[in-house]
Parts: sequence; C-alpha cells; structure tokens
Amino acid sequence: MLKEMVNNVVVEGLLSEINLKKLEYTKDGEKKKGINGNIKIKVVIPFDGEDKILEVPVYFFASELTNKGNTNPAYANLETVIDTGNSIAAVGEDNASAVRVIGTVRMNEYFTPDGRFINMPRVNASFVNFIKREDMDMKAQFDAEVYITKMVMDTDKNGIETGVLRIYGANIGYNDYTDVIPIITNNPKYVDAIKATYREGDVIKLSAKLDFSNKVIKTYEEVAIGEPIEHTRTVSTNDLYITGIGISNNAASYSPDDIKACLTAREKRINDRKEKANKKPASNGTKVSAANLGF
Repeated sequence: MLKEMVNNVVVEGLLSEINLKKLEYTKDGEKKKGINGNIKIKVVIPFDGEDKILEVPVYFFASELTNKGNTNPAYANLETVIDTGNSIAAVGEDNASAVRVIGTVRMNEYFTPDGRFINMPRVNASFVNFIKREDMDMKAQFDAEVYITKMVMDTDKNGIETGVLRIYGANIGYNDYTDVIPIITNNPKYVDAIKATYREGDVIKLSAKLDFSNKVIKTYEEVAIGEPIEHTRTVSTNDLYITGIGISNNAASYSPDDIKACLTAREKRINDRKEKANKKPASNGTKVSAANLGF
C-alpha cells in the first residue's frame, strides 16, 4: 500500500442543524445498530474581502459496537449530539452550541436514475467536539496533498473562459482508496503563478477554504399583460478555494505507475457503481443496506 496523502479538514462554528438518525442495518448477515446522517455548521469567513455565510454539512456514520463488541466511542459521541446539542434550527443562534469538527474531504459520487454521474466534495468525520463560545474561531479549512491529474480553465456556456482555474487532484487514502478532488482559484495572481509553476503529474500540498453555501437566484418571466412573474431557485455551492500551494515533500513516494494503478482502481469502482445503478429497481427509500453506508 502507498503512503496515505494528507487530507485534513477543520470546521469550526455554530451548530446549525442536527440531521442524525439511529438505524438498523445488516452487515455480513448480522443485524446491527448505528447512527448516520449529518450536522450543519454555520461558519462566517471572508471571501474576496467580504464576509460570507457558509452552511457546511458534515457527514457521519458510526456503528453501536466495535468489532470487539465494545461500545463505539464515535456512536456515544453522536448520541450526545442528538440528546444535548443545541442547534440554531431548534434554539436560535444566540443559544446554539459552538462546535469543532476534524475530518476529511471525500468525493460523494453516484449515478442518478436517469444515468447522470454526480460527484461533489463532502466532509466526513467521526466526532463532534463541543467548545466554549469564547474559544470559537470560525473556520472551514482544508489541507491536502494531491497528484495533479488535470488543470483547466473553466468556461461558460459560450466557451468563454470565466477566470477560474480548476485543478483535479488525486488524493490517496487508506488502502490506496483514491478520490479525484477539484480545487479552484479565481485569483488572477494565483492562476498565473500556478500555470507557470505546476504541471500535470506534480504532487503538491495545498491549503484551501471551503465554500459550502447557498445562493438564491431570481429570474423573471415576461407576460403579455401585467408585471413579469418572478421565479426563485436555490443553488448550492461545494467548492474548495486555494489559499496556498507548494510541492509536497512526499512527492518521491508516488511513481506515475503507482498513481495510474490507483486511478484505474477508482475508474473500476465508478463503473461498478454504474452497473449496480442500472440494475437497481426503484426504491421506496425505506431500506438501508451496508452499501449505502460506504463499506
């Protein structure tokens, strides 16, 4: 197995929502209990000189017992969140709990019933730490090592560059599990410097801040008589904005052949999911299986 690449996320802010549920599932023919779902953390951090409100979902899964049959500390922690956590949704912002979560970014990848491939970065973690309000330092920070598989400038629907540079970076985790994570920048100085300095095949270390936020977009439909009809829709953003970049000290640990093998395994994993999606009958959403939980 290859050396795991750095993949660390710290999210610190106010507990906004608690969407955790206890469940029963079957693994290896045995019925087990667990907790899964997410919490949302409100974080206010500067973007382009202005404060931006983020709602960062952090996803969890914990079985009730460990493989040795002992109580799982992660399960106990999530029970505490369910029982004693004060969310903005429940008690208002003034009384909400301050929390810190340390986790990783993984790609949430799946196929829709009509065959579209959806993938977006998602924060996964095991524990929620309650902290004092006076100790809270709001942040949504990502630090990682990645192998650059591709660098491209984003374009609009007319093919005109938007000024956003998008880096696709392969991050190798436990047991060589590999995600390809998109990281972006729209800072012209960063764009020029990165394009001049780095190439596909480089192993880099980077820092980024999460932009997990929602934006309401209004459009207006003209009518023959009367005022235009207003339509609104909410667009979710799940972007990782580069704040710093450099060559990784561990670059020599990963040969092109190693990376190729990891990317081939990832492609097979995605193709297997596609085949399963094509064979899967329509679900009423009431069944939970181990496959849905990521193991």
